[in-house]
Amino acid sequence: MGVFGNEGGTSPFPGPEGQWFGRTVSINLAGSTVTPLANITAFEVSNNPHTTAIDSNPWDLVVRGSDTYVTDAAGNSLVKADSANQVSLVHVFPNKNVNTPTNAPPSFGFPPVVSAQTVPTGLAIGSDGFLYIAQLSGLPFAPGSADVFRYDFDNNQVTTFASGFSNLVDIAAGPDNSLYLLQYRNDFWASAPGSILKLGLDGSVETLFSDLTNPTALAVAPDGTIYVTNNGNGVNGELLQLTPQPVPAPLPIFGLGLAWTQARRLRRRCGGPGLGGSTRTRPAASPAPGNCGVR
Repeated sequence: MGVFGNEGGTSPFPGPEGQWFGRTVSINLAGSTVTPLANITAFEVSNNPHTTAIDSNPWDLVVRGSDTYVTDAAGNSLVKADSANQVSLVHVFPNKNVNTPTNAPPSFGFPPVVSAQTVPTGLAIGSDGFLYIAQLSGLPFAPGSADVFRYDFDNNQVTTFASGFSNLVDIAAGPDNSLYLLQYRNDFWASAPGSILKLGLDGSVETLFSDLTNPTALAVAPDGTIYVTNNGNGVNGELLQLTPQPVPAPLPIFGLGLAWTQARRLRRRCGGPGLGGSTRTRPAASPAPGNCGVR
């Protein structure tokens, strides 16, 4: 299963290929065929649940049983397609008042406070069985204004699960019961690097990688390996394989004593100054939080 994005209410291509845009699709990898299924953009055109201008850009999907859940980023909605490809509304994401960033271009003429569209993006079903939804946040892309929402399939309710993020474009569930978030940019107007965050179901947040360039999508393998598309909005895109490295735990007291003794012996054997001498030596650098390796 997959989904093709769109822009506005019509397909960008008038030919046969245009039938895919704005729809969920079935992809036969063996036969290299694509079959259009539910028309998400047509639902937006007919219903316009957010009541702003008609606009549709299906972004992501998850399949649960016979139902397919899809975020329409431009339509600010979460919709569901059933086994007959009939589309229905699950939730409309209302606007949110945000402060205009101080580095936003003056040419845009943003007022100090903007009623920003929510712009739902990535979807993932967590280990707890809830559906989690990432938020890009609309203009003026205020840092810290993006949320992660949680949808309860049983009571059909969407709530805010975690806040304080920036420009989230994807979310994935990991084998460690955590959620992994992809920030397109940490500060949109500063063209700051993108990053990958780990969000625990207890609400804890950890930065894993913070030097990505306009990343657009990620996935987490069963062994914890992270795959992310970097430079996803240009012509030099790349697929990165990332492996988080655990931060070394502090040495216990007896371990520190042993390390101190071994260091003194090593210095004496090599003819260098002792640790207690007057010669100044450079201290070893402490590992940074979330130290990670890239393969």
